Amino acid sequence: IRPFQRLVVLWNQLQEVIISTERINDVLEAEPEEDLQSQPRQTLSNLRGHVIFDNVTFRYHPESDINVLENLNFEIKPEQTIAVVGRSGSGKTTLSKLILGLYPPTDGKVLIDAQDVTNISLRSLRSQIGVVDQDTFLFGGTIRENISIAHPEASQEEVIEAARLAGADEFIQQMPMGYETQIGESGGMLSGGQRQRLAIARALLGNPSFLVFDEATSHLDAQSERIIQNNLKKILQGRTSLIIAHRLSTVRHADLILVLDRGILVESGTHDQLIAKKGHYFYLNQQQLAQTA
Repeated sequence: IRPFQRLVVLWNQLQEVIISTERINDVLEAEPEEDLQSQPRQTLSNLRGHVIFDNVTFRYHPESDINVLENLNFEIKPEQTIAVVGRSGSGKTTLSKLILGLYPPTDGKVLIDAQDVTNISLRSLRSQIGVVDQDTFLFGGTIRENISIAHPEASQEEVIEAARLAGADEFIQQMPMGYETQIGESGGMLSGGQRQRLAIARALLGNPSFLVFDEATSHLDAQSERIIQNNLKKILQGRTSLIIAHRLSTVRHADLILVLDRGILVESGTHDQLIAKKGHYFYLNQQQLAQTA
C-alpha cells in the first residue's frame, strides 16, 4: 500500500508541475501589451503631468451594465497635488490605473500632456511615474538592491538621497550592514512601516515627474507616518502628484480634492471649500473625526 501511496503523491506532484509549466509558458508567449496596438505609439520624452479626464466612463467588461467610473471630467495641472477620496469601492484606484495606461477607458478620453493615453508608449509613460501603493512588495536581497531595482545604474548617493526623502535613511544606517543589509524574502526582516518607506524611496529614485500614492501611508505606524508627512512637501515639490487616501487628514493641503462616490465625481475643491459646502466630503470628515475622538 505504501508504494502505491507514494506513486499517487508523485503523480499529483507531476500534474502540479505540468500546470505550472503551462502557466509560465502562457506568460512567456504572451504578446507585449504595446504589440497589441496596431498603430505605433508616441513617446513621451519629457512628462509634464498635465492630465485631463474628458467624460471618462470605465467598465471592466464592456458588455457589463456596471460602471466602475462614470462620466468623469476633471483636470490635473502640472506640479499640482491632487487628492482622490471616497469610500472603499468608489473607484479611486481604478482612476489611477487609467492614468498609468493599465486599462483603456470604455468611453471618453484620458489625455496626458495633450496626448490620448491609448496612443502613448507605455514604457516611456511609466518610466516617468513613481507609484507607491498599500501592498508593498520587496525582493529577497539587500536594501540598496530593493531601492534601485528600477534604476540599477543609480549611484550610492542617489539611493541615499531617495531614502532620506522617504524617511528611511535613519533606520537603514542602524542596520548591521547599512544599505547592504539582507532583508529576507519579501522584506520579512523589516517592519511594515520600514517596508513602506523603502517602497517610497524606490518610487522617488530616478526623480519621476509624476507621483501616484495609493493609500501609501495606510499601513504605517504613527511614527512612520509622521516622518513621511513631514517630508511630503519636499517630496511633492516640482512634481505632479496624485494621492489616493482614506484618511482625509493626510490630504488637507492638496491643491484640489476629488470626491468619488460609486464611481461618480460628486464634489471637487480645496479642503476648506469642501468643508464649507457641507456635502459628501464634510460628512466623511465628520465621520472620521468621530472615530478618532
